[in-house]
This record gives sequence, C-alpha cells and structure tokens, in this order.
Amino acid sequence: MIKEGEMLLEPMEVGKFLFEMNLDQFTELKRAGQYRYKLTYKKPQDTEKILNSAKILKEYNYRAFIPKMLTETTGVINQIPTSLTEREIYEKIISTKKVIRVERIKRKKDDQLVNTRSVKITVEGSELPRVVHLYGVPVKPEIYIYPVRICNKCWRIGHKAAACKGKQTCKRCGKVINEEHTGCNDNTPAKCKNCGKNHLPTDIQCPERQRREHINVAMTVNKMTYAEAEEMYPKTQNRFAVLESIDEFPGLERPNRQVTGFRQVERPSKRIDYSKIIEKLSKPAKKPAIVKNTFPQVEQIPEQKVQSTKLKTH
Repeated sequence: MIKEGEMLLEPMEVGKFLFEMNLDQFTELKRAGQYRYKLTYKKPQDTEKILNSAKILKEYNYRAFIPKMLTETTGVINQIPTSLTEREIYEKIISTKKVIRVERIKRKKDDQLVNTRSVKITVEGSELPRVVHLYGVPVKPEIYIYPVRICNKCWRIGHKAAACKGKQTCKRCGKVINEEHTGCNDNTPAKCKNCGKNHLPTDIQCPERQRREHINVAMTVNKMTYAEAEEMYPKTQNRFAVLESIDEFPGLERPNRQVTGFRQVERPSKRIDYSKIIEKLSKPAKKPAIVKNTFPQVEQIPEQKVQSTKLKTH
C-alpha cells in the first residue's frame, strides 16, 4: 500500500486509519520503504476487501495493490536459436504455468545490441515451471536475477540515465561536469561515486555493487521488497569518520605492547558466484518421512491387565 503525498506517517498511524475504516483483516503491518507499507494476510481472499476499497482509499491519498513479485515470476531459458522471434516463442511454448511475457536477452557488440541465445519468460504465480517445451524440445527454466543498474549520467547505482534526475558527472573523479571541470584523463586518480573508494563506479569488485547484487538475489529468491532485502544486507557506514581528523582530534598515546594473535583477512578477488546460493534457497523443503504402523494401540483397563497376567500364570 502506498501513501501518496508529502506526509510520512508511522506504521501505527496507518494501522489506526485502516482499523477505523474497518479494513483490519490483515495480521501484520510494517514499513516497506518511503511512503510504502506492507500488509500481511492469512488468507488470499481477505485482500479482496481492501483492494475493492480503492475509492475510499483514494480520498485519503492511499493506494492498495499486490506487488508483481507475488503474482508473477521471471525465468530464463538458454540455447534458444536466434532465428526464433519473440512472438513465435510466445505462441509455441508449452508450459504448466501461463506465460505472460517473452523477451530476448540482448548484449552490446560494436556499440550495437545483438540477440543472444537466452530468452526471459515471465509466468503467472510465485514459482517457475519445472520444464517448458518449445517445438517438442524440453527446456529447464532457471530463475532470473535482475542485474545491477548503473546510470551512465550520474554514475550512481539503482537507475538508468533515462530516469536520472541528477547532473552529468565525471566517471573518473565523481565531480559534476561544468565549465570549471570538463573531464579527467587516464592519470587522474579514480574515485567511486557509490562507495568513495579508489576505483571506477563500474568496477565489479565495488563493495556497494556487490551489496546490491546480494539484495537483488534476496528480492528474487525470497519474494521480498527492497526495504526487507536491505535489512539483510545493510549499508555499512563509519560512524567515527568525523574523528579521523588528526588536527581537530589528535590521537592518544598508546601503551608500548606487542599485539599478537591477529591475522589479515583478504577479500576474494573473484566475483561471487550466486548460482550455489540460489540453488540452496530454491530447493524445496524435504517431505517428512512416512512412519508405518503408527495406529494408536488401545489402552487396557487395569482389570484386563490383571486377567491377562492370570492367564499367563496358568
């Protein structure tokens, strides 16, 4: 649910409003981002009441909806010949789930977009089909993780240049390009716009970029919002950065002692492979083993126990 307007309300205030409107069928309410609130229901049919109250909610600048991540799932199928068009794939594909969209994945080659042998398919529901058939050939879809977006205008993570509201920024130093700063050369020290470290914002080893990749995996696999996934991978900030100035805050003298027992931990140089993480999270829960002969036995009355013991003695 979204609160449209400049006024940011606390979750309890939103809950109070819904209770007063007799829309209290939800079991939990919590913030899911700026001006966004997530409602959890026990039964799917309980959501119909709040969805059918669009006119009432609109009067108070509220809007209720079901996120697409709960109603549809996107996967990718590989080894699809480039001679097949998206329309042809959509019309001929056979699946146990209803296919909503089909999109060919493209890549840049010589500054032009060319088709690849991978195709995105979006189906109804929260799970992908085990297998789909295209012209009789079985193809197993894999879960599709949306890539991290980097704007080539302001060089920040999270959006594209078409939706950018910032100013044109230098890719190398991170400063706004204007009359005083027209650009840098290859010898200029690089400074990332996202994490502040000495590398370009497009570096795959950027810690902020890797954090966003973790968030995208969590959002896709666990069907959660960005705010919920960000709680799992919070942005680390140095709270004592202000105290790093030696002139204003000189360091204290430390006792002369030898510190042992510490070792340096190096960061992995290779890019994180998320296929194993996805495989673990995507595995269905094991079914409990069926135990035979679990029918409850009839408990004997004390008198019957005495009689059975007498029969054994004779």
